[in-house]
Amino acid sequence: MAVFEIISNPVDTQESLQNLCQYILDPLHEKSDGTLIGGQYLTPTSSFEEMREAQTLFDKDSGRLAYHFIISFDPGDPLMPEDAFTFAIEFIDFFFKEYQVLFNVHTKQSHLHVHFALNPVSLRTGKKLHVDYELIGRYRDFIQKNIELY
Repeated sequence: MAVFEIISNPVDTQESLQNLCQYILDPLHEKSDGTLIGGQYLTPTSSFEEMREAQTLFDKDSGRLAYHFIISFDPGDPLMPEDAFTFAIEFIDFFFKEYQVLFNVHTKQSHLHVHFALNPVSLRTGKKLHVDYELIGRYRDFIQKNIELY
């Protein structure tokens, strides 16, 4: 069974956003080999700067600057790292069509998991996404229904 988790530490300063992007990108990280990094509406290596640019453009450069969340896969699943990468793209495509997202599949642990940094500022409207319990439930339902396809 896959698990969805939002990291409770708020990403509400430029420093915390930069640290999150660096954590996701770090190819020397003990949990990742750095080969399964992806991004939507941004270049992974300049993700911090591009997220800040969008936030400034829409005058949304305070408060929550990113959501950090993880999808963890069951160690017993026969899921390959490339499958986790593809699943991450499908998840992003379904829920975050107008948002910048940086992600990385962590492969060097007992279970595969994907870290995401989501810029909550819509590139279409400039409004911020507010994640609540109902939305988290929809994320979890999507994951449980669609992980079986892998």
